[in-house]
Amino acid sequence: MASSSSSSGEKGHSSAQQQQQQLRGKTVIVTGSNCGIGLETAAELARRGASVILACRSVERANDAMEEIHRRQADADVMAMKLDLGSQSSVREFAKSFKALRKPLHVLVNNAGANFRSESRTEGGVGISAQVNFLGPYTLTRLLRDELVAGAPSKVVNVSSIMHRMGSIRDARAFLREPKQGRYDNCKLGNVLFTVELNKRWNKDGVEAAAVDPGAVNSNIWRNSAFSRPPLKWGLQLLFAPPSDGASAVIHAATTCPSEPHQRAHAAEPRPGDSSSDEDQDYRRNVAENTPVRLFAEGAFASKLVTGLPSSKWMSAAQPALYLAAAAVDWPVRMVTGKRVFGKVYEVQPNPAAYDASLTASLWECAAEMAGLPPNDE
Repeated sequence: MASSSSSSGEKGHSSAQQQQQQLRGKTVIVTGSNCGIGLETAAELARRGASVILACRSVERANDAMEEIHRRQADADVMAMKLDLGSQSSVREFAKSFKALRKPLHVLVNNAGANFRSESRTEGGVGISAQVNFLGPYTLTRLLRDELVAGAPSKVVNVSSIMHRMGSIRDARAFLREPKQGRYDNCKLGNVLFTVELNKRWNKDGVEAAAVDPGAVNSNIWRNSAFSRPPLKWGLQLLFAPPSDGASAVIHAATTCPSEPHQRAHAAEPRPGDSSSDEDQDYRRNVAENTPVRLFAEGAFASKLVTGLPSSKWMSAAQPALYLAAAAVDWPVRMVTGKRVFGKVYEVQPNPAAYDASLTASLWECAAEMAGLPPNDE
C-alpha cells in the first residue's frame, strides 16, 4: 500500500510539473481579470509559469489585481492592459497594443462579461449586452488571429454559463441589434456557437477553442440581478462556489492540450426522452460526434440533470428549477467531500443549437459585418 501511495504521489507531482512546463514562457491574456473567476484564473496560470496579461476595463483595478497576484506569488509575470469590451475602438486599441509587443499568444481567455438590466445600444447600434458579452470578445479574438496562429498549438477559452441552455437565437442579426434578443442567456449561447464555428475555421491552423460552464459561482456577475438582494443574496453566499472553485473548469480548458483525450459526459448521446426514430437518433449522434464542440463543466453541472434534459415545452419551463437544484448541491457536496464527489471536470453536451451549422455560420458572418471584419480569414 505504501508503494502504491508513493507511486500515486509521484504521478501527481509529475503531472503538476508537466503543466508548469507547458505554461512556462507562454503568453496568456485573461479578460475581466481584476476580480472573480478572471482573477483566480490569471493567478493560477501565472503560478504555473505563464506570462499573464490582465485585460481589464479599469487599469486601476487591474493594478490592484496585480498586487494581489504578486502577494500570492512574488515572482509572477503579470502586466495590466486596458480593455473595455463595451467599446469596439477600445478592443481595437488593445489588439494594436498587444501586437506591438511582438509576442505569440498561446492562450486567450474570454472571461469578462456583464449581466445588464438596461436595454441600451452602443454607438454602432449593437445591444450593450451583446456587445460586451459577445461582439467584443468575438472582435478581440478575430483581431488576434495572427498571434494565436504564431503561438500554435494555442487555445481560445470562452467562458459561457449554465444560462446558455435557456438561450435561443433564431436570427443572428436580431440577436446583435435588438437588446431584448441580446439578453444574457442568449449571449452565453452565442459564446458556445462562436466556439463551434471558431473550431471549424481555425483548428486547421493549430488554434483550438473551448467553452466553459463554470457552474454556480458567487461573483460580481450577479450584482444587477435578484441574487444581489436578500433573501436570494443569502442563498447565493451560502450555496454558490467561491470564484477560486469556479475557475477550475476554466483553468482545465486553458491547460488541456489541444485535441488531448479527455473525459466526456454524455456529449454524443441522443436527447433523453427523444421519441424520434432510431435512424434520426443515429443521425443526431453522428452530428454530435463530428461537431467540434468542446464545452467543459464540473460536478453537478456535468450531470444528466443539467446536460440531458429532453426537448419539450414542459422541460423548458422546468429548466430554471432544475438548474437551481444543481446549484444548491454542487458546491456544498464538493466542499463537504473534499472534491471526492462532484470534483471532476468533463466535456459535456451543449444546448442543441450548437449543432446547427447554418446558425453558427450566420452568427459568425453577422458579427464580422458589424465588427467591420471580413467573414473569412484567408
